[in-house]
Amino acid sequence: MKTSFVKFARILSLALQGERRRVDECLTAQFVSTVGRDSLWPCLVATFFALLEDKAQTLDWIETAANRGFVNYPYLSKHDPF
Repeated sequence: MKTSFVKFARILSLALQGERRRVDECLTAQFVSTVGRDSLWPCLVATFFALLEDKAQTLDWIETAANRGFVNYPYLSKHDPF
């Protein structure tokens, strides 16, 4: 069984390669439910979609992070290249 960390690494690799369909296949309902319970992991998923140039999904995941307590907006606006 793959851990979430391994799955994150795999999805990042696919996003960097522009493999949108394969990224979507990795984002199973269980994985989305698991990562959606935290404030940091949704920011990382937003990065995947930013790499794929999907602004709507990127913003949805950032909103999920904010709803879970992510408040480091200065980081996103000044330092995060995505």
